[in-house]
Amino acid sequence: MKQVKLFGVETQIGRLTRLGDPLKKINELVDWEMFREQIEGAIRKDMSKGGRPPYDAIMMYKITMLQQWYGLSDAGVEFQIVDRYSFMRFLGLDAGDRIPDGNTIWDFKEALKAKGVDRELFDLFNRMLEEKGIITHKGTIIDATFVTVPKRHTTKRDNEHLKNGEALEDLPAKCMERLEKEEIKAVEDVMSQMDMDARWAKKGDESFFGYKDHVKCDSESKIITDFSVTAASVHDSQEFVDLVDARDKDVKVDSGYAGEEFQEQLYEKFPGIQVHVCARAYRNKPLTDEDKRSNKEISRTRSRIEHIFGYMTRFMAGIICRVHGFDRVKRDITAKNMAYNIKRFVYLAG
Repeated sequence: MKQVKLFGVETQIGRLTRLGDPLKKINELVDWEMFREQIEGAIRKDMSKGGRPPYDAIMMYKITMLQQWYGLSDAGVEFQIVDRYSFMRFLGLDAGDRIPDGNTIWDFKEALKAKGVDRELFDLFNRMLEEKGIITHKGTIIDATFVTVPKRHTTKRDNEHLKNGEALEDLPAKCMERLEKEEIKAVEDVMSQMDMDARWAKKGDESFFGYKDHVKCDSESKIITDFSVTAASVHDSQEFVDLVDARDKDVKVDSGYAGEEFQEQLYEKFPGIQVHVCARAYRNKPLTDEDKRSNKEISRTRSRIEHIFGYMTRFMAGIICRVHGFDRVKRDITAKNMAYNIKRFVYLAG
């Protein structure tokens, strides 16, 4: 066997630094300790009866960010932590240290979700960005993107039942047939693998199955300042009013938010607010030259929110979820939005 070098790990770590390890820069610029109190409050366990001490709360939260940046499952991120020096240094681990397994990571995320701490951490980080003057609230952009999940293979009739909040017919019957043929061990095994909360939606000629991430961002910094999660079938405009607050003085949206009733609600809640909506052409009513000039001006700023979705798609393994159910999808979308904001902050501050 080849002889193990005495300082081999230090040599590799040094080379990572020279090559520009992005995780090292994140650690230098982000004060992770700001999250400790909220996280420990959510996962605190009674150690009076003994047992193995819990993993460090900050290390566990940083693991969830690695999952979003690199598109890793719970088991996948466990393997990559063992395999990659950059991950170990980011988490403050040395070779041979105890590393949480996939089940522990899952339990940690579930604990944050159960206490609503994941959203509290998102808001806490944004308050810090406001204090630093990164979020200015000089302009606001609102848009939504689809979050795809594994497709549910149910009949049109069952899809209608789900839409109406009714019990399924075709899927349970099919499962019973498979159970009798001993193709499955239990009906619950099939049902638990299908997302009953996700919905179909169509945009242009393309169909999507899953959910929507309705995002509000600061137009200057491109930081996500607020968001909501719905099924994919919910129209963008239905979340529009609730995303706006008193700090938003100038709001830009695309033509999908053109309903006058929504703008009237905003003017009633926030007198003096400026709402800029791209004009839409209708049959026998084409856009005027003034409409085209206005749309071009609005789009010059509004398009900045598309950069957020583009970054997530290209550099954060896509806007997808591999979990089932609204609550868990919302959990992962919250983490995705937080992970994006951290990356954006590091870019702006670096």
